[in-house]
Amino acid sequence: MAEPFLSIITILVGIVLLVAGRKLFWLAIGALGFLIGLSLALNYLAVDSAVVLWLIAFIAGVVGAVVAIFLQQVAVVVGGFLMGGYLSLWLIALFNLNLTQWEWMVFIIGGIIGAIIVSMLFEYALIGLSSLVGATMISQSVNLSPQITTVILIVLFVLGLVVQMGGWIPSTSRPRSSGQSKR
Repeated sequence: MAEPFLSIITILVGIVLLVAGRKLFWLAIGALGFLIGLSLALNYLAVDSAVVLWLIAFIAGVVGAVVAIFLQQVAVVVGGFLMGGYLSLWLIALFNLNLTQWEWMVFIIGGIIGAIIVSMLFEYALIGLSSLVGATMISQSVNLSPQITTVILIVLFVLGLVVQMGGWIPSTSRPRSSGQSKR
């Protein structure tokens, strides 16, 4: 029952990350916190109540958003860590690797790499990682063949880069006429 709802939330969060991950950094971190909290609760906690499950995810999301707002430098590292960890787990699933006992280690290694990249190249890394995570979230939520999913992932990733870097918006500023004076 939670599966279709989770897919819809994942797609919506993926779209937000894809097109506004850099501008809405706090929301991106909050959304990632929500999804990771939900995923961890579903996979590792013996929670029988849907209310408790959603409460855990909501609290994780709020903590992520608050950290992102008030402790931006910490949030940058945490966000990079979460994005890198999320992507590393996605890669395990993409290549059908059975690392059940080692998934946490892969998450941590991917997280450390993501944190380092984001710390060094904050703006560009945030655009790239949020575009990639958004594209990944959307593409993994559709049940298509691996080849089509990969094409969707690449197209969405490039689209996210273009949108977040502002390359798709034509310049709307009009040149000043020569008769106007500066005041």
